[in-house]
Order: sequence, then structure tokens, then C-alpha cells
Amino acid sequence: MLCLWDKRAVRCDNLAQHTGSVSCLQVSKDDVAVSGSYDKSLIVWDLHRLRPVMGLQATAPVTTLAWNNSLLVSGERDGKVLFYDLNTGKNFNTLFCHTSSIHKLCFSVDGGDFNLVTSCGRDGKLTVTDLRDNECVFSQQVHRGAVNVLSSSLSNTLITGSADGTAVVWDVVMGFRPRCTMKANGGIFCGEVLGNLFVCGCADGNLLVFDMDTGEALFGFGADNVGGVNCLGISQNNRKLVTGGDSGTALLLNF
Repeated sequence: MLCLWDKRAVRCDNLAQHTGSVSCLQVSKDDVAVSGSYDKSLIVWDLHRLRPVMGLQATAPVTTLAWNNSLLVSGERDGKVLFYDLNTGKNFNTLFCHTSSIHKLCFSVDGGDFNLVTSCGRDGKLTVTDLRDNECVFSQQVHRGAVNVLSSSLSNTLITGSADGTAVVWDVVMGFRPRCTMKANGGIFCGEVLGNLFVCGCADGNLLVFDMDTGEALFGFGADNVGGVNCLGISQNNRKLVTGGDSGTALLLNF
């Protein structure tokens, strides 16, 4: 079930079209959302009218999605990446590029528009597809553990963070060569990019901040005293950060 919360009161509207766990969600500024589920479907929602406007059928449980204008890309638990045109509601391309569950997808650039789709997952692979011809231009195992973090920056780089305790900055223009490697003491569960900083939550409960130009760890904070830091978010004004972890207690930090 999706819960649409009223920002002025503690109440919500429930959107219960899915029949399985909701695994991923993306919301636009014009009251449209896309959700993916373990029921092997994706739904486009009109949040103003509180109703679905389009349903898309996947081939396996959906684990992640990326959405940009009329292009929707989903990752499945069996390792497939599916491409949908939201103008027609049709799947126009399917890639069999991973051997296990897809964890993250993102759009990135190689000098101009957002013309690359990158996927990563449990198999430790990083795969890049060029949307101009729908061809795979890079596919390689880059981590020894599952890749849990995938992000792009405006400086033509990709950032991956893994359960193997490392995060790597990749140069898109230079053939996806690694620029630097950042090392944590525990597996990396989540992360966000803020300028030239990489902020990540780790299995040992620490929140770490790295300089992506040098790979140096600049700051560390014990954010969870029970287990791992499983999720984090940075405010729109880049002044505050929220973490959530195994302790069940959310932590609010001021930069």
C-alpha cells in the first residue's frame, strides 16, 4: 500500500492497487508518481485524483526503477532491466545484463543529455546502456559484494557503494575508469552525493563523509548503536541529514 500523507496534519490517503509489497517509488513535482512492486507490476499514479492512470506488467518482482519524462526503466529480482515508453505503455527493450537482483538504477550523462542508464545489483556488476541505440556499452563486475548505492554527478562521474566496504568514483568520459576508491570499515548500505562529498551509511552503524576528489574520509559519526545505517536523506537546502537504521530511531543531523 502507498500512503499519501497530508503535510498539514497526521493523516494519509491509502492507495492500495498493488497486491504485493511496494519496493520502489518515484514522485514528480506535478502530482504524478510511479511505483514498482513484488506483484510484478508498475503503476503510474495521479496523486491529485488519488487513482492509477496506467499499469505496466513486468516479468518478475520489481526491485527498483528510474523515471525521466516518458522513459521508465525497471530492474527485476531475476536480473533483467526493462525499458518502457509511458506515451504508449509498452515495453520496448529488455536487457539480460545481470545474474541476480537489480538493486539500483540511475540516469547519467557522457557529456550532454541524460543518455545513459546505469544498473547495478547483488552480483557486484556495473552495466551501462546507451539510450541512443539501446546498446550495452559497459558491463563488468566492479565490486566483490552487492552494490547498494549508485549515483551520478554533473561532472560526468558515477559513484558506486558496496557491501564489500568500498565506494568507487567512475569516470564516464574515460571509458568508466575508476578515479578513486573510498574505504569504509563495514559494508556500505546507503549513500548520497553532495557536491564533491559522498555521504554513506555503513553496516557498523557509522555515517561517513568522503572527499570524492581524494578518497579521504573527512568525517565519521556513530549514527546507530544497534546495527547498520540502512537509509539516509539530505534536505533540499543541503543543511540537514536524516538517517534510519536497525535501532528504529531516526537521527537528524545539521551539517
